[in-house]
Amino acid sequence: MIQENKMGKVILLLMTSLQISAGSQAADLPKSVVFKESLCSAAQRLGRLAGKQVYCPTDLKGTVDFTFADETPTEAKFDKLLKALLDDEGWAVGDVGIPGFYMIKRQRDIKDSKLPLYTDPAQIPDDVGYCTVTIKLTHIPADEASRVFRNFMPPNTRIISYDQTNAVIITGRGTDLRNLAQMITFLDLPDTRSPALKAAISVHNKQLKPAK
Repeated sequence: MIQENKMGKVILLLMTSLQISAGSQAADLPKSVVFKESLCSAAQRLGRLAGKQVYCPTDLKGTVDFTFADETPTEAKFDKLLKALLDDEGWAVGDVGIPGFYMIKRQRDIKDSKLPLYTDPAQIPDDVGYCTVTIKLTHIPADEASRVFRNFMPPNTRIISYDQTNAVIITGRGTDLRNLAQMITFLDLPDTRSPALKAAISVHNKQLKPAK
């Protein structure tokens, strides 16, 4: 939830409305923080509150003006706020290969960074942070699935089929990947069409192919 005061300058972010898992609360985390500074400075402060060392690129511009308020602050909440703040401006946080250290990158470039990898869709974080998930298909061919689901994927999301194990590898925002995983689960079912119908479709598809 985002609320503005009468002066129209201070934005109050009520983290409880973001449906974030509370996690363990650190005793030294502040319950209220005012951010009125450059986007880079705000991201670095949020990173420290989330237990991360965040570095900014030289072309990260812009300013922010908002207040964080929460009675039970946790590192997970500050981490989710950091990701949401950068996502609104077209940026994301990428791993640099050193534990605890992260670099802010443009979303179009983040797919080539070292990202969290999940093999179980249930483990995908429910936030806008970028990650990669591998999903093994049972009934749908992986190459066909990648072509179909690519039409439902938002920008800066990538899907690759791995035919050897009939799996798809998808990189994107956690929230987007969770939605795609649900769609795959719903559609990856046995083919219930009759043999006659399959044969008719096969003939029809052959007729549509251009002559060589």
